[in-house]
Amino acid sequence: MCDSLVKLLPLWVAPNLITLVGMLNTVVCHLVMLYMYGFTTSGPLDSWFCVYMGVSFFVYSVMDNMDGKQARRTKSSSPMGMLLDHGIDALTAVHWNIVLQRMMMIGGGHTALMGVTISTIPFYYMTLEAFYIGVLNMPMLTGPDDSSLIIVLGCFATAYYGCEEFWGGEVDCFGFGTMSWGHFIGHILFFFESFSVFQQFASNVWHGRNSPHFEKRYNAKSFAAHASYMIVLVAVYATYTSLSKSDALFTCTKSVLFAFGGQFF
Repeated sequence: MCDSLVKLLPLWVAPNLITLVGMLNTVVCHLVMLYMYGFTTSGPLDSWFCVYMGVSFFVYSVMDNMDGKQARRTKSSSPMGMLLDHGIDALTAVHWNIVLQRMMMIGGGHTALMGVTISTIPFYYMTLEAFYIGVLNMPMLTGPDDSSLIIVLGCFATAYYGCEEFWGGEVDCFGFGTMSWGHFIGHILFFFESFSVFQQFASNVWHGRNSPHFEKRYNAKSFAAHASYMIVLVAVYATYTSLSKSDALFTCTKSVLFAFGGQFF
């Protein structure tokens, strides 16, 4: 679909403009959520807003795939364009994640912190992998591509059934108690993403370790620092909020998530 749409664009349309317009959709959606529902992370969203979320993310994902095609079509690819594209994707991985958490009624606590890592950890390690081996290996499901359809359909399904009915129902956690569907799905995605990302990162780096690109980039100290950065970041946030008995993840959830996101990108 993106191949057909990009052919309709005039050649004078800059790829970076497409990137910025795509980002604008998700930023405006987040601002509308703040205006309509406040800074809180708890409580259901109206059905019309869930539909708006689905449309907004669909437009973003389409434009995120079109900007590179337009750059190649107009022969205007540049390092700045790649930096802008990946920078905006990193920004979206944080603020759009928070919008989705609100739709899933995640609320505060460590589940919210786990939730924001579902999009940040894969993005970070895919980019790090590309830096060291020179190839960007996309996993089976990625936010701007395949899983965007799942996200859009999830928004529409939530609009149809309602946030409380779709995400607020209780589910038995294999005999270890109950939690809401939103929390249950969040935990499953966290552990699945973490395992698959680290397994893929280790496997691809191991197989690419003899390439000239890797040998040029590799330094033991810098590689160790880069590879452990996100792990340490999550551990610091989780440990502080646990051992200090701080309630920041409940009373200032969005502030903590934005702080985490700022250190991520």
